[in-house]
Amino acid sequence: MPGKNVEVFIRGILDKSKGFMKVKDVISMMSLDMKRQICPSVKKPTDAAVARSLEGVFADKFVFRRKGSAKYIFTPCLPSDIVLSFLQSGEPVSPKILAKTLPFTKSEFAEIISGLEASGRIITVYNEKLEPGIMLNDSQQENGRTESRQTPSGEYTPERFREAFDNSDKGRTFVRIFKMRRYLSWPREVFDSMVMTLLREGKIFVHPAEPTVLKPDEYEDSFRDEFGDMNGTVTWNE
Repeated sequence: MPGKNVEVFIRGILDKSKGFMKVKDVISMMSLDMKRQICPSVKKPTDAAVARSLEGVFADKFVFRRKGSAKYIFTPCLPSDIVLSFLQSGEPVSPKILAKTLPFTKSEFAEIISGLEASGRIITVYNEKLEPGIMLNDSQQENGRTESRQTPSGEYTPERFREAFDNSDKGRTFVRIFKMRRYLSWPREVFDSMVMTLLREGKIFVHPAEPTVLKPDEYEDSFRDEFGDMNGTVTWNE
């Protein structure tokens, strides 16, 4: 198995590139030693061989997805967070340009933007040519800063999440996510972000939701991952 240094190397690259990069570009930055760790049975692995092995080796650490002919590697996070990271400058960005820049299909991008607009996180403005641009909603940012100042320090922590795990379905190994969400009463994106963080760190696992077992509101209060799949239960990796 590859050493921890390979994972740290890849994560460092992704952090500097706003959370994603083409697999071939990541490989181009690797040393021969790193490539050998990913393909231990090959003395001089080609980039194509490394690309074929990379997903299997790091399937539990990173997210892999394809757009057109290109394969991308992601730091696990919500797709909306990736879009928001490109709007931090505060200047309006053309949705067409942003869609071409980001590794999402048109339908995926449209769904992400629609969700951000519905939640008030972004707004659409128009220039003198009536060309649209999307940008962060300043009023939402200010509300977020005010809420942050009013929130007791340490409220949104892994320890609180574990408390919800221990108390929501006492005695169960597979704890229902909707119960944890309601126990904590955190903002939805804060809860989802914590799930993503703990998944990335390998501390928890999530499991598919069964809509025939859950009530509609219980299903909606489960956890939808970056692929759009709904997960109904969580287990602790211990």
